[in-house]
Amino acid sequence: MRIRILIGLVLGSSLGCTAHSEFTPSTGAKLQPRPDACAFDVLTTQPNRPFDTLGSHDVAPAVAHGGGSTGRPSSASEFKTVVGPSVCKAGGDAVLAEVNGLGEYVRGTVIRYREPGPAATNSI
Repeated sequence: MRIRILIGLVLGSSLGCTAHSEFTPSTGAKLQPRPDACAFDVLTTQPNRPFDTLGSHDVAPAVAHGGGSTGRPSSASEFKTVVGPSVCKAGGDAVLAEVNGLGEYVRGTVIRYREPGPAATNSI
């Protein structure tokens, strides 16, 4: 019996140390899924090109043990791993990340770049 309890505690504590995210689509966004593990950008400032907002990600903290880290991603690569599947499923080209004062990635806006319009022609 003690062994089962110990195994449960070990498994429970290891599973609770990872942040997870929840994707909320924007109202009226047309989601066009991309392949799993698609390539996308992680941005911390708005891009200098037109884009459409597809939705947002809220990254929930993991259960903190011992008063340390919240378990939220603290690097762009960790954030990309947490939100990646949903970004690809939504058809995103990039996620505009928000970082809190502790350096943790707490939220992201999934965007799709707009195709450039036809070039203007001069007619005289």
